[in-house]
Amino acid sequence: AASRTARMSDNQRPVMVSPFLNFDPALINVNQGNEQQYIFAEGGQGRGRFERAFSAIGGCVLGGVSVGGARGLYSGLTDAQMSSLSSSTLRRSHLLNHMVRSGGSLAQTAGCIGLFYGIYDFTLSKARGDVDDNANTMAASVLTGLTYKLPGLLSGDRRAGLMGLARGGAAGLVVGASLVALTTGEGARRLLGGD
Repeated sequence: AASRTARMSDNQRPVMVSPFLNFDPALINVNQGNEQQYIFAEGGQGRGRFERAFSAIGGCVLGGVSVGGARGLYSGLTDAQMSSLSSSTLRRSHLLNHMVRSGGSLAQTAGCIGLFYGIYDFTLSKARGDVDDNANTMAASVLTGLTYKLPGLLSGDRRAGLMGLARGGAAGLVVGASLVALTTGEGARRLLGGD
């Protein structure tokens, strides 16, 4: 049989269990009664800034690889060399090379941006006495934009470097303001046309 029903108490629904798993799932049901499913630090109500940094970094990497892969797919399809390749295997390999190269590059950049944001957000939260508010989000976003553009200031033309630094800070401000507007209950309702 592909699966079997595990025996559970009368007030619970039966659960389908693989025949290869030789255990009763009722033994590991940690959410019985009024117990919480997750263990938080004493006095904590949810995930802190440090825990959220991991999902932010992962989200940035995933977004970067998705956008970069799509960009690589487009550039691979529009590449003039693509039509001169003789077999479908070569064309597929050429296309995958474009996608992996572009996706990996953008994923690395986005992951670094997410890492800097997480570090700044966590550090600002700790420096302000574990304050978890929108000011940390805004400041961390601006600092991330400034940090991303800082090598341009250090590498050459000072005027162009300062302009790049200003653009990076402004981009961080826009992203931070958008993030605050989308994650704040009142701001999200206003943006989505609610009352």
